[in-house]
Amino acid sequence: FEQLLILGKDKAVMYHSEPGANHPNLDGYLDTVIADPAVITDLITDQSGTPFAMAVIPVESRRGLKGFAVYLQSLDAIVTELAERSGHAIGIVTTDNTLQIDTGLAGAERLFDSSDDGAISRAWTNAERRYQVSRQPLRNATGTLMGHLLVASDATEQLAQARQFELGAYAALA
Repeated sequence: FEQLLILGKDKAVMYHSEPGANHPNLDGYLDTVIADPAVITDLITDQSGTPFAMAVIPVESRRGLKGFAVYLQSLDAIVTELAERSGHAIGIVTTDNTLQIDTGLAGAERLFDSSDDGAISRAWTNAERRYQVSRQPLRNATGTLMGHLLVASDATEQLAQARQFELGAYAALA
Protein backbone atom coordinates (compact mmCIF):
# COMPACT_ATOMS: atom_id res chain seq x y z
CA PHE A 1 0.00 0.00 0.00
CA GLU A 2 1.03 3.56 -0.63
CA GLN A 3 0.22 4.94 2.82
CA LEU A 4 -0.11 3.36 6.24
CA LEU A 5 -1.62 5.28 9.13
CA ILE A 6 -1.76 4.07 12.71
CA LEU A 7 -4.31 5.94 14.79
CA GLY A 8 -5.21 5.74 18.45
CA LYS A 9 -8.75 5.14 19.67
CA ASP A 10 -9.06 8.94 19.93
CA LYS A 11 -8.34 9.09 16.13
CA ALA A 12 -5.03 10.89 16.69
CA VAL A 13 -2.38 9.91 14.13
CA MET A 14 0.41 8.00 15.88
CA TYR A 15 2.26 7.01 12.69
CA HIS A 16 2.00 8.02 9.05
CA SER A 17 4.28 6.35 6.50
CA GLU A 18 4.11 9.45 4.27
CA PRO A 19 4.25 12.48 6.59
CA GLY A 20 2.81 15.54 4.87
CA ALA A 21 0.95 13.49 2.23
CA ASN A 22 -2.75 14.16 1.72
CA HIS A 23 -5.13 11.53 2.95
CA PRO A 24 -8.91 11.40 2.86
CA ASN A 25 -11.13 12.29 5.80
CA LEU A 26 -11.57 9.02 7.70
CA ASP A 27 -13.80 10.11 10.61
CA GLY A 28 -16.99 8.39 9.39
CA TYR A 29 -15.15 5.13 8.78
CA LEU A 30 -13.42 5.26 12.17
CA ASP A 31 -16.77 5.92 13.89
CA THR A 32 -18.20 2.85 12.13
CA VAL A 33 -15.30 0.69 13.36
CA ILE A 34 -15.69 2.07 16.91
CA ALA A 35 -19.38 1.05 16.86
CA ASP A 36 -18.69 -2.37 15.31
CA PRO A 37 -15.03 -3.45 15.23
CA ALA A 38 -14.63 -5.02 11.79
CA VAL A 39 -12.46 -4.44 8.74
CA ILE A 40 -13.90 -1.85 6.34
CA THR A 41 -12.81 -1.49 2.72
CA ASP A 42 -14.01 1.20 0.34
CA LEU A 43 -13.24 3.51 -2.57
CA ILE A 44 -12.72 7.07 -1.36
CA THR A 45 -11.26 10.36 -2.61
CA ASP A 46 -8.97 12.84 -0.93
CA GLN A 47 -9.45 16.63 -0.87
CA SER A 48 -8.08 16.97 -4.42
CA GLY A 49 -10.41 14.28 -5.82
CA THR A 50 -7.71 11.60 -6.14
CA PRO A 51 -9.36 8.16 -5.80
CA PHE A 52 -7.98 5.66 -3.28
CA ALA A 53 -8.66 2.10 -2.24
CA MET A 54 -8.86 2.07 1.56
CA ALA A 55 -8.90 -0.52 4.31
CA VAL A 56 -9.53 0.35 7.98
CA ILE A 57 -8.53 -2.43 10.35
CA PRO A 58 -9.37 -2.30 14.05
CA VAL A 59 -6.45 -2.88 16.42
CA GLU A 60 -7.79 -4.69 19.45
CA SER A 61 -6.59 -6.28 22.67
CA ARG A 62 -8.49 -8.40 25.14
CA ARG A 63 -9.71 -5.17 26.69
CA GLY A 64 -11.24 -3.86 23.48
CA LEU A 65 -10.45 -1.46 20.67
CA LYS A 66 -7.05 0.24 20.97
CA GLY A 67 -6.88 2.03 17.63
CA PHE A 68 -6.84 1.60 13.89
CA ALA A 69 -4.53 0.67 11.04
CA VAL A 70 -5.48 2.40 7.79
CA TYR A 71 -4.05 1.36 4.44
CA LEU A 72 -4.46 3.64 1.43
CA GLN A 73 -3.49 2.91 -2.17
CA SER A 74 -4.09 5.37 -4.97
CA LEU A 75 -6.13 3.91 -7.81
CA ASP A 76 -3.55 5.38 -10.19
CA ALA A 77 -0.97 2.85 -8.96
CA ILE A 78 -3.50 -0.01 -9.08
CA VAL A 79 -4.66 0.87 -12.61
CA THR A 80 -1.08 1.21 -13.88
CA GLU A 81 -0.14 -2.20 -12.47
CA LEU A 82 -3.26 -3.84 -13.92
CA ALA A 83 -2.56 -2.32 -17.34
CA GLU A 84 1.04 -3.55 -17.28
CA ARG A 85 0.05 -7.07 -16.25
CA SER A 86 -2.91 -7.43 -18.63
CA GLY A 87 -1.62 -5.61 -21.70
CA HIS A 88 -4.88 -3.61 -21.89
CA ALA A 89 -5.26 0.15 -21.77
CA ILE A 90 -7.11 0.98 -18.55
CA GLY A 91 -8.41 4.24 -17.18
CA ILE A 92 -10.65 5.83 -14.57
CA VAL A 93 -13.27 8.36 -15.66
CA THR A 94 -14.88 10.70 -13.13
CA THR A 95 -18.65 11.08 -12.87
CA ASP A 96 -18.45 14.20 -15.08
CA ASN A 97 -16.73 12.09 -17.82
CA THR A 98 -13.21 13.46 -17.29
CA LEU A 99 -10.41 10.96 -17.84
CA GLN A 100 -8.64 11.07 -14.47
CA ILE A 101 -6.28 8.08 -14.72
CA ASP A 102 -5.02 7.07 -18.15
CA THR A 103 -2.79 4.26 -19.47
CA GLY A 104 -3.50 4.93 -23.15
CA LEU A 105 -7.19 5.79 -23.39
CA ALA A 106 -7.13 9.52 -24.15
CA GLY A 107 -10.26 10.19 -26.20
CA ALA A 108 -12.10 7.00 -25.25
CA GLU A 109 -14.02 8.77 -22.47
CA ARG A 110 -15.98 10.62 -25.20
CA LEU A 111 -17.52 7.30 -26.34
CA PHE A 112 -19.83 7.28 -23.35
CA ASP A 113 -22.58 9.57 -22.10
CA SER A 114 -21.76 10.67 -18.55
CA SER A 115 -25.42 10.33 -17.53
CA ASP A 116 -25.42 6.55 -18.16
CA ASP A 117 -23.95 4.74 -15.16
CA GLY A 118 -24.38 1.14 -16.34
CA ALA A 119 -21.89 -1.26 -17.94
CA ILE A 120 -21.36 -0.52 -21.65
CA SER A 121 -19.04 -1.74 -24.40
CA ARG A 122 -18.19 0.17 -27.60
CA ALA A 123 -15.78 -0.02 -30.54
CA TRP A 124 -13.09 2.66 -30.80
CA THR A 125 -10.42 3.42 -33.41
CA ASN A 126 -7.26 5.19 -32.31
CA ALA A 127 -4.00 5.60 -34.26
CA GLU A 128 -4.83 2.93 -36.89
CA ARG A 129 -5.77 0.38 -34.21
CA ARG A 130 -9.28 -0.89 -33.37
CA TYR A 131 -10.27 -1.42 -29.76
CA GLN A 132 -13.21 -2.81 -27.85
CA VAL A 133 -13.74 -0.48 -24.89
CA SER A 134 -15.76 -1.60 -21.88
CA ARG A 135 -16.95 0.70 -19.13
CA GLN A 136 -17.94 -0.49 -15.66
CA PRO A 137 -19.29 1.71 -12.87
CA LEU A 138 -17.09 2.14 -9.79
CA ARG A 139 -19.18 2.42 -6.64
CA ASN A 140 -18.16 2.86 -3.04
CA ALA A 141 -19.48 0.70 -0.19
CA THR A 142 -22.71 2.74 0.07
CA GLY A 143 -23.42 2.36 -3.66
CA THR A 144 -22.53 5.93 -4.60
CA LEU A 145 -21.14 6.19 -8.12
CA MET A 146 -17.48 7.28 -7.83
CA GLY A 147 -16.63 7.08 -11.53
CA HIS A 148 -16.11 4.45 -14.20
CA LEU A 149 -13.41 1.95 -15.07
CA LEU A 150 -12.53 1.86 -18.80
CA VAL A 151 -10.73 -1.15 -20.28
CA ALA A 152 -9.67 -1.19 -23.93
CA SER A 153 -8.73 -4.46 -25.61
CA ASP A 154 -6.90 -4.26 -28.93
CA ALA A 155 -9.17 -6.01 -31.45
CA THR A 156 -7.26 -5.01 -34.62
CA GLU A 157 -5.96 -8.49 -35.48
CA GLN A 158 -9.23 -10.22 -34.55
CA LEU A 159 -11.21 -7.90 -36.80
CA ALA A 160 -8.70 -8.31 -39.66
CA GLN A 161 -8.93 -12.10 -39.32
CA ALA A 162 -12.73 -12.00 -39.31
CA ARG A 163 -12.65 -9.85 -42.44
CA GLN A 164 -10.35 -12.39 -44.16
CA PHE A 165 -12.76 -15.22 -43.26
CA GLU A 166 -15.66 -13.22 -44.67
CA LEU A 167 -13.78 -12.57 -47.93
CA GLY A 168 -12.83 -16.26 -48.15
CA ALA A 169 -16.45 -17.29 -47.61
CA TYR A 170 -17.64 -14.89 -50.33
CA ALA A 171 -14.95 -16.20 -52.74
CA ALA A 172 -15.97 -19.82 -52.01
CA LEU A 173 -19.62 -19.04 -52.71
CA ALA A 174 -18.93 -17.19 -55.93
